[in-house]
Amino acid sequence: MNITVVLGTARINRNSELVAFFIHNYINNHTEHQSELADVRDLNQDAVTTPPWGEGGADSNPTNWQIIVQKSDALIFVIPEYNYSFPGELKILLDSLLSDYKNKLVGLIGVSTGSFGGARAVEHIKPVLLKLGFKISNDNLYFPNVTDKFSDNGKVIDDETNDRVSRFINELEMVSK
Repeated sequence: MNITVVLGTARINRNSELVAFFIHNYINNHTEHQSELADVRDLNQDAVTTPPWGEGGADSNPTNWQIIVQKSDALIFVIPEYNYSFPGELKILLDSLLSDYKNKLVGLIGVSTGSFGGARAVEHIKPVLLKLGFKISNDNLYFPNVTDKFSDNGKVIDDETNDRVSRFINELEMVSK
């Protein structure tokens, strides 16, 4: 399976970057799947703000985001929680495409410096993803107190995190079948 890990924020000094790199590397080094990393910081440069259907929508030249979605068997969104919801730049990116999302498998990872681990952001984005046609994996993965989960060199501190990631990837595999 080709799984694209999408870093869902463009903020400077983003803690979710540690999680996105960790998940991307975990998939490539501990599973039979391949992973690519996509960053909304780079992808929003060609995102459109008009609806991607009908008059005034996206043209026939595929954007980088559309190419990524089309070649991915699954997407994993790493979503930090900002003000009880998900980042606006992720919403802009999602709104720039439509038809390629139909039944595209997606896994959700919430990230926060607080104890809820981005749960509110994950719950807020689910109705949007369903409306866009995504197929959402049954299990979500949360990184609460994210700054306590990684060492200074970006390595995960505890083995329990590796176990949770393994279960998350296994569930993604099961839903893909």
